[in-house]
Amino acid sequence: AIGLGTLSAGKNYNINYTGADLVINQRALSAALTGNITRIYDGTTAATLAANNYVLAGFADGEGASVTRTQGIYDSKDVGTAKAVTVSLQSGDLTANGATRLSNYVLPTTATGNIGSITPATLAIIADALSIVYGTAIPALTFTSRGFVGTDSASLLTGSLTRAPGLDAGRYAIGLGTLSAGKNYNINYTGADLVIN
Repeated sequence: AIGLGTLSAGKNYNINYTGADLVINQRALSAALTGNITRIYDGTTAATLAANNYVLAGFADGEGASVTRTQGIYDSKDVGTAKAVTVSLQSGDLTANGATRLSNYVLPTTATGNIGSITPATLAIIADALSIVYGTAIPALTFTSRGFVGTDSASLLTGSLTRAPGLDAGRYAIGLGTLSAGKNYNINYTGADLVIN
């Protein structure tokens, strides 16, 4: 409330005073993400952050706060760089510095930034050793796989193994060929041989 205080017009006047209010509105804060966060592909969009990944702006001089929330989400689960990361914030996620009163501020509800990287997971492909008798049909080149994450499975695989050419008796190396699990996996390949006896 704004009061009359010591205002006077002298003895010749009685003041009929109508008051008013001084309203101090909350100051708006904004939040953004900075730095870089990296993890290996795990089939989820979960992102882990630290306090130094947040930038808060809009405080009055000498005031500030830190953000304690450590969980955000990537824009997708897939491998990539400069990926957008988003964090949903609640009032309890901010801790005031010193004498700062957070009630004086409109607190941010989200923070975003293109700070995320997801690197490929490692998928083991182990070729099966094969043996046939000369003159019989060449069997399909088979393998086992280990390392799919989440709900991923061998259904992601495209392409096929290849082998060194030849039909005479001998040993023929089986190579990775065109087999691929897509950009989310780096293949660690263990070869084998097709033996024609």
